[in-house]
Amino acid sequence: MTRREIGANRRTMVLALLLTVVIVSANGDRPDSQIDQWMETLRFGIDSEVESILTPIRQAGVTELDDALATRFSATRSNALRKAIIEHFTELDSAVIGTRVRSLLVDEEGLPNDLLRVSAAYLSRVAGEESDALIDRYREIALRADTLSATVAIDAIGRSRTENAEKILIALYDEVRDVDRRAAVVRALGTVGARDAIDLLTRLATDEFESASLRHYAAESLGRIGSPDSLPVLSSLLSDPDAVMRAYATLALGFYPQGDSSHTLQDALLDSFWRVRVAALQGIAEQKDPEAIPAVSYKARRDPERPVREQAITTLLAIGTDRALDTIAAIASDRRAAERERITAVTGLIERTADASIETVTRIVAEEWSLPNSRLLDAIGRAISVRSEAAFEPLATRFLQHENFIIRIYGMRAIGKAGLSEHADELRRIARANPPGLVRTTAVSALGELGIDFDPEAAAESPDSDPDETAPAEAGGSGASPDDRPAAAADDAGPSDDWD
Repeated sequence: MTRREIGANRRTMVLALLLTVVIVSANGDRPDSQIDQWMETLRFGIDSEVESILTPIRQAGVTELDDALATRFSATRSNALRKAIIEHFTELDSAVIGTRVRSLLVDEEGLPNDLLRVSAAYLSRVAGEESDALIDRYREIALRADTLSATVAIDAIGRSRTENAEKILIALYDEVRDVDRRAAVVRALGTVGARDAIDLLTRLATDEFESASLRHYAAESLGRIGSPDSLPVLSSLLSDPDAVMRAYATLALGFYPQGDSSHTLQDALLDSFWRVRVAALQGIAEQKDPEAIPAVSYKARRDPERPVREQAITTLLAIGTDRALDTIAAIASDRRAAERERITAVTGLIERTADASIETVTRIVAEEWSLPNSRLLDAIGRAISVRSEAAFEPLATRFLQHENFIIRIYGMRAIGKAGLSEHADELRRIARANPPGLVRTTAVSALGELGIDFDPEAAAESPDSDPDETAPAEAGGSGASPDDRPAAAADDAGPSDDWD
């Protein structure tokens, strides 16, 4: 049986299963909640309709539809919808459709390049699916697909833990000829820790006439492999006339244990090229070297380049000592500091030191409370909404009183996540007072996390209902959903991604 026949048979069986689980009410009433409407679309909608609801489902944080989405994935013949569903679960970091995507990739022929690419990325980075058949398929993609899909497949081989991955990659280096695919192989050799490739990587890194990208990735991979014999080579590259080469060599040294390269990394903080300083800070973060705190604190407060300041904040958070966190708290509280840096600092405090950060975070919330569209307040709310520490209860309950419904939603999520059951009555009131939509869904979901099943429709006529509660799309200063705002994440300044 061919891959195409296997895929067709599987789609037929899954479609039959999908139709058997459809439940239609006796009176033919339309669904009365957003989730019911989405489920109806998954069951009866055409492919483009299903594709159009994926972003709203993701933004609402709804996971109840995962099984239905997985079933629709197996039933559809649309490569566009397949790709969209894979990207949906990739963004959610959910392995729900891992086995289905593996079957698709291994069994079906003639898949378009963009579907090959997202499938390989999902299986290797999210689902963690591995098998010899899958590795063979990655190799086939590396040789025959377009360059972008090939590089993702090569990366997937490097991420695998199969015994023959190293041998396949070394052989691939000679089989592929274009620089982009070879560069992907060189990086993957570092990911897999290919000690048999050290001689090849050393030759590439030290050859000044070699392609710049091959040299850069070879240096990084030598660092990832971590052989002591490579330390002198990497140290010598710190004086290379190519500034980006110095950055990669600095990054590579950061993969070594603290002590082997600590002083070299601190010296690299003096380099005039900002990417070298960022790489040095990344290395110090890997080593969590407390001796570097004075230098890193200076960079966080006073370096002339924003990416360096932001990476220095991240490095201080990684070191995590009281001295490092004192600097972070000072930056978070400094109104003169850049907004992005304050956001990085305050959310880092929330993630790493719940009890110790309460005072600082509470003060910032008070300062930002009345400011329209405060991104700092939004970032704090989002960070707290996924924490399980009861220490954030005062902030979570205060968020319920904010005029912007987005901030109120963060408060509800925080109450559910932290198990603050004493606030269940307030969540019930909110669920009753709001029409079907994101606010009600969030309140009911938070009650569910508290172990409380609640049907707001059944309680709609309760005397506690507040008919004047503003509907979600009209509340506060924004009609956007909680996850549909400009991201505040710092630029990715790591050499591994876009330093060329």
